[in-house]
Amino acid sequence: MPQDISLVSEYTIQESVFYFGRLANMDTISITNRFEELSTLLELPPRNCFTTTCSGGEQRRISFVCAIVHSPPLLILDEPTVGLDSLLRDKIWSYLRELVEMKNASIIITTHYIEECSRVNKVGLVRNGKLLAENSPSALMHKYQTNTLEEAYLMLSREQDERTLHQLTESDSMEKIELSDFPITKVENLESNINQPVQLESSNERTRNRFNIRRLRALMDKNFKQFYRSWLSVLLFMILPSTQTVFFKYGIGGEIRDLKFGIVNDELPGQYCEYSNINSTVISNLDSLDCYVGILSCRFLEYLEIPLINKVYYNSINAAITDVQHGEIIGTMHIRQNFSRYYEKRINAEISDSVINKSTIVVYLDLSNRETGGSVKYKLIDQFLKFQEDLYIECGRDRRLAKLPFREQYLYGKNDEPFFIFMLPGMVVSIAFFFGVTMTSQIILSEKCEGIWERSLIAGAKSTEMIVSHLILQIGLSMFQSLAPLIIVFYIFEYPYAGSMFSMALIVFLEGICGLTLGFCISANSKNHIQAHILSTSFLFPTLITCGFMWPFEALPKLLQTIIQYFPFSTPIATFRSIMKKGSTEENLYEIMASVGLIAFWTLQFILISFLTSRDKQKK
Repeated sequence: MPQDISLVSEYTIQESVFYFGRLANMDTISITNRFEELSTLLELPPRNCFTTTCSGGEQRRISFVCAIVHSPPLLILDEPTVGLDSLLRDKIWSYLRELVEMKNASIIITTHYIEECSRVNKVGLVRNGKLLAENSPSALMHKYQTNTLEEAYLMLSREQDERTLHQLTESDSMEKIELSDFPITKVENLESNINQPVQLESSNERTRNRFNIRRLRALMDKNFKQFYRSWLSVLLFMILPSTQTVFFKYGIGGEIRDLKFGIVNDELPGQYCEYSNINSTVISNLDSLDCYVGILSCRFLEYLEIPLINKVYYNSINAAITDVQHGEIIGTMHIRQNFSRYYEKRINAEISDSVINKSTIVVYLDLSNRETGGSVKYKLIDQFLKFQEDLYIECGRDRRLAKLPFREQYLYGKNDEPFFIFMLPGMVVSIAFFFGVTMTSQIILSEKCEGIWERSLIAGAKSTEMIVSHLILQIGLSMFQSLAPLIIVFYIFEYPYAGSMFSMALIVFLEGICGLTLGFCISANSKNHIQAHILSTSFLFPTLITCGFMWPFEALPKLLQTIIQYFPFSTPIATFRSIMKKGSTEENLYEIMASVGLIAFWTLQFILISFLTSRDKQKK
């Protein structure tokens, strides 16, 4: 029995006792009988009360019952009577005496209540980490001619102080106080008990070294009730994958809107463009094949009536550039005087340096934010090409002359897809992976910090059984966390996909399993939550940056590409993207097999490290 309570906070009193009884491989009837007996003896609260609602003294009694429910031949109790009233302490000591005399049990107790030790067969008195004496209470009181054990301890403490002072006077080093300095009187009724070997391996105890289904069921019951009785855990489990997907969808790759963009139109002030008729700006002469235009600047500005741009008119280019420099607007364009006349000559092939310069629109952009500035740049180019194409059509010219001199054909994907589509595979895979890492590591570390993990091991559970029990629950949770983002993206937001939904779901699910095994590995090698967060973060950021999630994998140096492609993320993300955009092909089959093999390799490595680390710590 540990000094800390180390009970499952989500359990009732009866469930706590049954949990430790099943870890000791007891059957339900035996646990029930022992629970009734000990509940009456120790005056436990009602069986359906949760342990967290009990007082400190009640929790210590529950912890004591959990320690003795299986009637162990050896009991090690750390201050079992702290916080209890005198009557209950007397009951506990009477019961412990009965275990020794009637059931031949051996009991080792640590306590700060010295007078309690007068009931034991042998007592060891310790002060400042040194053993002062070890003998029967009666022998110690007789030796020092005292009526109480506390008085004897006080005299021993004074002797230790005097000896220490004397030794410091003679030399600067203090010799070890030998146990032989204090005669030990043997107690006959204790010797008969000590000389008899304690049988720690009964028929039930032999199953301790084997994988046991009863213990596994007890551990699974604990894990499941810990999960569903914590409303915060259930809430986070249900909403986090979904909300992360929704936030990602609206936060990444959406259409940028309402950027202030300056317009300096020296051909015609902006406020007068509304009075011009853009539909009558082109007159085509079929005889000479010439094209005569009106005010083209106003016609082009109509093509900028798009959600991206919020036009702000200026009378001076210098004022507009100043506002760009101050961050008031994202950029500005300057349309020179007589732009339409010179652009008309350009259309009619009357080319000169003056015509080229004066028919050119000058754009000044703030590219300190590359995404917003770049979006404006490419949108301006697209809109001008549309303007020019329509103008050529009205002039009776071949529209192809207004286009760039190459033709695009997209075998996979679309030209106008948002950046979100590129990041989608990495987003779905990373959510499954890192939710697995976080949930598993935090759950196990919480059990370790609360003492539940170590106490369960001492009670009879094996580290293998505990890891397997967590794996079973986490695998079930991982299925939901893997499917939720896919359902939201492809069925609620209705993003198209060309390949097999099963193949994509399989990759995401296996990544979730790989993540939870990494969570086991982290928890096995961390002493507290801070270490676990550091380990998780140190794995998270380098992996996300280099795996092709946020930027193409091919941008990495060749050596780094060779290394990173064998990490848990890179190849599966590329395979997911290939299935989503290209559909089911023979190449995809090989990619899927490679991804599954890579994920399986890392999963097995994390499991192996977790088992080896847990086994070594259990041996220690």
